[in-house]
Amino acid sequence: MRALRMLAMLAGMGVASSPLVAQMSVGGGALYASLSGSDFDGTDAGFGLDGQVRFPLASSFTLGLGGQFTSHGLQGLSDNLKVLGIFAEPRLMFATPGSLKPYLAARGGYLHESVSSGGSSASASGWYAGGGGGLLIAVGPMVSVDLGALFSTASFGDFSVNGTSVANTSTSGTVLSVRGGILVQLGK
Repeated sequence: MRALRMLAMLAGMGVASSPLVAQMSVGGGALYASLSGSDFDGTDAGFGLDGQVRFPLASSFTLGLGGQFTSHGLQGLSDNLKVLGIFAEPRLMFATPGSLKPYLAARGGYLHESVSSGGSSASASGWYAGGGGGLLIAVGPMVSVDLGALFSTASFGDFSVNGTSVANTSTSGTVLSVRGGILVQLGK
């Protein structure tokens, strides 16, 4: 037990002294999402925004918690499908010399899609999970441009139309997300 406490203390000292994990960070950016699969036929790729708060967990590992919103055109409707989500995104950072820092990422979370047209509304909730990677480009001591791409699986339950659940209307498919934004370290 004593050896385990000593190991935990040494690991904590190493993490705390690392410049990569010295601060929490916040970020936001533009998001492009393309939904694929037969269940999403007639759904256009969409644009939106995301934002997150990132927490340092180890010298090369951070966890982001955030939200995202995209809007997608639908064939035959003048109103767009709106997709709102909350997510967790762990990242494994690779230390490299210079201002470029590549990373691997996973993202998973809850999604809610909705559309209103002609006095009726439909919505469904679901989940998504996937992985990808990206690149942080330092543009200042506390600011980085954050570029990334993720490939995910998404699955929604049955739609509710005007508050009534409609059986056998669940959808699933894949999502390719490409994003670009800014990540700002908080603190010093």
